[in-house]
Amino acid sequence: MILVTGCNGFIGLRVTQSLLSSGEKIIGLSLEAESKIRHENLIYYQIDICNKESLEGLFSKHEIDFVIHLAAIAHETGKKRCSWDTYYNVNYIGSKNLFECARGRKAKILYTSTVEVYGDNKNNLLNEDSQCEPVSYYGISKYMSEKELRDMEGVQYLILRLAPVYDREFMVDPYKRIYFNEPNIAFIVGNGDYRFHFCSIRNIVDLVLKWVNMKDFINGIYNFGDPQTIQAREFIEYEKMSGRAKSVIVVPIWIVTLLKFSVGKLKKSISVKINKVTNATRWDISRIVSLVGLPKWGLYNTVYSNVDIE
Repeated sequence: MILVTGCNGFIGLRVTQSLLSSGEKIIGLSLEAESKIRHENLIYYQIDICNKESLEGLFSKHEIDFVIHLAAIAHETGKKRCSWDTYYNVNYIGSKNLFECARGRKAKILYTSTVEVYGDNKNNLLNEDSQCEPVSYYGISKYMSEKELRDMEGVQYLILRLAPVYDREFMVDPYKRIYFNEPNIAFIVGNGDYRFHFCSIRNIVDLVLKWVNMKDFINGIYNFGDPQTIQAREFIEYEKMSGRAKSVIVVPIWIVTLLKFSVGKLKKSISVKINKVTNATRWDISRIVSLVGLPKWGLYNTVYSNVDIE
């Protein structure tokens, strides 16, 4: 059986639905009282992964072959910002509990981490050997969990460092890079020739389906995202042709340069956020591509395929 944590979440819901459609038997975990999916091959549990005793009971009751660990605190819960304690308890302690239970049952683990573990690394192209300098609570807690899993003996694991994830109905991360006030007021810096690297949720689903059926297990850490980046001005053009981005404010480069210099001395996290918009990093996915092939989904065919693009 396959255990999916966070099965009611944005990624977890799509992954669980796809696994069930392919005929897999799934155990789904989430904090909600009920599953968002009804299926004869789904067993649902309302369990907090921070409660190790509950997890141990689950693993003793079921023969679990694969663990797909998607449950996490990302950036905010609703409009409430989370404290470090929350990130630490859920993303690190909860993950550690799960990894230890999985190791006891010799279950293979797929753990979704984040490219935020690279943090303040100034290089424009980052691979898995690049220095990790996480800044956000999210990135720090995810990196701690990565190290915990890597240091465990006798565990087969795949860690995916995901680029910002999106889908047609969930564009929160991409929109942060082009909108002042979504969906009407967009912005672009200079001529908009800088590029963004995202990850379609459809690529994640495709990879998970391949992973559970692979004869030769993939072990290690891999960056993962779309096969191509997208230019900022092209992104905004797609939005305009979709009837959005009715106004576009052009921000001079010198203003951004001055802002980066000013806030960079005061608060690194703000500087990192500015870099996400104007000095966008691309993550090298060649290692995972060499093993599973090139992902087929990008921003256009995930979100805009029904839009008349000239």
